[in-house]
Amino acid sequence: MKNFKLLPVLTLMLSVFTIALSQTAPRIVPEPPIGKGVVVLKAARLIDGTGAPAIINAVVVIEDNKITAAGSARTINIPANAKMIDLGDATLLPGFIDAHTHLIGRTLGDPAGDNAPVRDYESFAAILGVQNARATLMAGFTTVRNVGAGGRFDDMALRKAIDEGWTQGPRMVTAGHALGMRGGHCDENGFRPGLFDPGIEEGVADGPDQIRAAVRYQIKYGADVIKTCATGGVLSEGDAVGVPQYTYEELKAHKPDLPTLTEALELVNQRVPVIIEIKPKEPTHEVIRIVHSFMDRGWGPADLLFVSFDYRILKELHTAFPAHTIIVDEIWSGVRAASRARRLDSRDISIYAPFIWGGFIRAFTRRGYRLYAFPMNDPKKARKWAKLGFYAAITDYPDRFET
Repeated sequence: MKNFKLLPVLTLMLSVFTIALSQTAPRIVPEPPIGKGVVVLKAARLIDGTGAPAIINAVVVIEDNKITAAGSARTINIPANAKMIDLGDATLLPGFIDAHTHLIGRTLGDPAGDNAPVRDYESFAAILGVQNARATLMAGFTTVRNVGAGGRFDDMALRKAIDEGWTQGPRMVTAGHALGMRGGHCDENGFRPGLFDPGIEEGVADGPDQIRAAVRYQIKYGADVIKTCATGGVLSEGDAVGVPQYTYEELKAHKPDLPTLTEALELVNQRVPVIIEIKPKEPTHEVIRIVHSFMDRGWGPADLLFVSFDYRILKELHTAFPAHTIIVDEIWSGVRAASRARRLDSRDISIYAPFIWGGFIRAFTRRGYRLYAFPMNDPKKARKWAKLGFYAAITDYPDRFET
């Protein structure tokens, strides 16, 4: 009986204590990663990303999460209320941007990676993503584009956690699941039938209707960008690298404004020359048919040029169009490029820009070759190379160059 009488008293005490806690304890949430106040970073050098030489004895002024000034300490006014951080013998530079990442899950080379889909817990990949995001940020990458992740939109969850301040990481542009055909580069292949049969929710879609539904599903849950696996890939089982896996009609469902070659040539309408690049292992018969149809309408060798890494493709195009310019694409080997050019009766060679230097340009120019560089996005370097005989720049930023 005595114990029975004490029970309401204990209950009342617990209730009062609970009410008091709820009134005094704030909800525990992190501060969003937004800077406040004025901070000045001081370092021995600053590379500002414009192509200018490094600035010595540099400072960067940050006010409320925005850089308001950067340059030499002699020319920058330091606010009186600034917090000064001296980094010593360090070099400051703008944050890197990685446009192709997969932060979720195990990294390449992890021996457990091949069997991760059947051995790891469903949320394990997301947890590893937290560590991968922090390591990426600490390596200097302040923005990434995550183009495909497994799980139930684990990349969206990681983006939210970073944006709200729960964990450290770069700004994320996310795609959700990468989209591809059944059995293709973006499917899980090599397992027994029935173990992995994903659908549009996981990005596996066939035909324009399924692809539209898969795109809408990714967007519904927060995709910033859509990743498409249009061909076979390097690290997937059961598909060949570079072999087409989506038809034009299917790709059109991803990108409604994607033009055909015919539509693109009609838009240009002979106003400027067009370089047609054909990827390795692609068939050439359709390109040859289309080009012949435009030649019947008055297009000539000066209007269309052809380029490819694939010697077979270039040979077929040279046979079909012996008067047209054939450009031999090559990464680094000038010897291989020159050998192929001779066999194709061509004097045009395109080399990956990081492997080009002054002596390389002079040597090819003396032998009568016209040297192109890809991608060449630095007008200053292009002008310097032009004095040595450099012929043409293949650029992502034509507005930077004088016409």
